[in-house]
Amino acid sequence: MRMLKLMALLTLTLAVGVAADHPITVSGGSPLRLVHDNWNPMDDHTLGSKVHTNTVGQVQVTSDGSKPVTIGFNGQQLEINLTYGSLQVNIITNKKGHDPVLKITGSFHNDFHRVDANTFESNVSDASIQGVTVAKAGVAQNIGPLSGHIVIAVSYK
Repeated sequence: MRMLKLMALLTLTLAVGVAADHPITVSGGSPLRLVHDNWNPMDDHTLGSKVHTNTVGQVQVTSDGSKPVTIGFNGQQLEINLTYGSLQVNIITNKKGHDPVLKITGSFHNDFHRVDANTFESNVSDASIQGVTVAKAGVAQNIGPLSGHIVIAVSYK
């Protein structure tokens, strides 16, 4: 009986941990892909998230030319900026790491198409992610040099 209770507790803990994470992924292959399971389109330049109670837990930046860089968060504001071709992309949370918003300088209607409920894909396929910056509570984080295919994953806790 004790083993059964332990297994039930472990299963519940795993289920809560998995349910809490709603990652936002920016993949810089060609074309650019913006993936999140809870997009909430706000206007033609802005995607919000339906995730309001979770806070950023970490950001992981991966590129072909370097080891993955993981930046831990604990209730701090996140801001990510990058360029893809002529588009500027910005992801920002509130000061406590909640309510992420993704903004672009272009137009979702003109510059992206929706692959499925979770994925927006750029109509431009001959560009790459450049000029990535990640800030934690307003302080730029060292993500080192990036090259090749870049993936940025924002995870929640």
